[in-house]
Amino acid sequence: MHSDGTITVGSPEGTGNWKSYSSEGEEIIISSNKHVIEDYVRLGGDNPINKKLSFSEKSKLFLKKDNALLTYVRDDGIIYMHRAPSNKDLPTGLADELTFSFKYKTGNNTNSKDVFGTIGLSDEGYLVGNLKKTTGMNNQQIKRVSEDALDMSLHHYTQNGNEVKGIKALWVKNSDLYPNLPDNKSINLIRFENALEKMDKTEAAFETVTGSYSKSRDFKRVLEIKKFTELEDGFYGYEIIFGK
Repeated sequence: MHSDGTITVGSPEGTGNWKSYSSEGEEIIISSNKHVIEDYVRLGGDNPINKKLSFSEKSKLFLKKDNALLTYVRDDGIIYMHRAPSNKDLPTGLADELTFSFKYKTGNNTNSKDVFGTIGLSDEGYLVGNLKKTTGMNNQQIKRVSEDALDMSLHHYTQNGNEVKGIKALWVKNSDLYPNLPDNKSINLIRFENALEKMDKTEAAFETVTGSYSKSRDFKRVLEIKKFTELEDGFYGYEIIFGK
């Protein structure tokens, strides 16, 4: 398992309208009809999903279409969530595993579709995921699509009656998953190690992409930190469990 993130997060319930903002910062209230959202975006309006939304607001934008369990439209592309087939290079080994792909709408990869991760729910109630940086994505993009995939998973599992308790992440050094990153380390691992130079392990865990996301979804405690070494375990990295 070579994971850059794993999760389980709060309740998807929520009511009210979606909010977006004009370039001048003026708040716009958008009808809670999904088709209005799609029309608004298609006609050139600010896409509300690119703004900071609560989980309940964001979950209203997850749509079932194009033979996918869920889709999520962004300014630069569309995320598709499928149950199968899984990517053979990114297995979680968990039942009901979800596979995520990204279809580009801009740039040199326009209309190409790449698988970037899988997420499953462990028997203990933790979301466990394997996410990688695909060709054509910068670090900020992979951060955003990773958070989106976690939210889509949270929505899916909670809507289907599963109890989710936290986020179980494995941050590793792996040349196959991270060939273009420094020392072949995941973004989370790089940030965690940098933070360790200034603070203790618990604080450093929240300086990562997954840690920051966990805190935003009310998983504000570090329940476990386990280190792996190449000599003893065959690979280098850390396993971190976030919960309440």
